[in-house]
Amino acid sequence: MPRHEIPICPICHKPMRFLLVKATAGRKYQCIDCDGEDPMRSPDVSKLLQGVRPPENNTPLSGFAMKHRGIEYTLVRGGGAGVWKWSASVAGVAIMGIATNKSEAVAGAKKVIDRILALKGET
Repeated sequence: MPRHEIPICPICHKPMRFLLVKATAGRKYQCIDCDGEDPMRSPDVSKLLQGVRPPENNTPLSGFAMKHRGIEYTLVRGGGAGVWKWSASVAGVAIMGIATNKSEAVAGAKKVIDRILALKGET
């Protein structure tokens, strides 16, 4: 069986890919870097982005801003399953931690804030 050569893009000189073409419902060789429209300029993405609003109160998009003993700390769900990250700034010192669930992250943040305030003499 003869091996087919993969065409090379005449613009960027990278190998082309055999992809589905939405308009024709068929396949053809296309350069994934040069052919096609910019996904961020497509009408489908534009429709989706019309309803998106920035987060309110400057809170992280996927996080929670909370307070403990007057100190604000932030919880953010991490990249993997069962990863929660927390961070705070106490007396100019940035503190951070990681936990396996939200309640452990809250407890960890509160515990460290309590320790730092105790060291400062604030009970």
